[in-house]
Amino acid sequence: MLDNKNKHQFKDIYGYGHPYSLIHPYKQQAAKHIVETKPQWVSHIIIFGSAVGTWHFYEKDLDVCIVGADPQPIEERDYKYQSAMKQDGVKYDFLHFDDLSCLYEHQSDINSVEHDILHEGVVVFEKN
Repeated sequence: MLDNKNKHQFKDIYGYGHPYSLIHPYKQQAAKHIVETKPQWVSHIIIFGSAVGTWHFYEKDLDVCIVGADPQPIEERDYKYQSAMKQDGVKYDFLHFDDLSCLYEHQSDINSVEHDILHEGVVVFEKN
């Protein structure tokens, strides 16, 4: 399910190529910046929500799913890495899952955000 097949192709206004051309032009730069500034422990970055749909407009936020095992224990996590991943003038909504199995647990619930991420999201980074 984590693939970019059958996703809407947008105009690649910055020349970033695939997979950024699957993100609405208003958020292509922000998506690229997220990938360039991610922590090393991140295994996947998935953009979902309106930024991968034709109904997106500039003022909407960028929905970002970060997957990876943050080395900090849950009670000590500060999520400051998210601030470094942000660009001025763009609103963000970050979701963090320690691994893909957390997403797959709710994949059949069509009303869950996990379902939306897995079925509609665009993978902009996947660690090899």
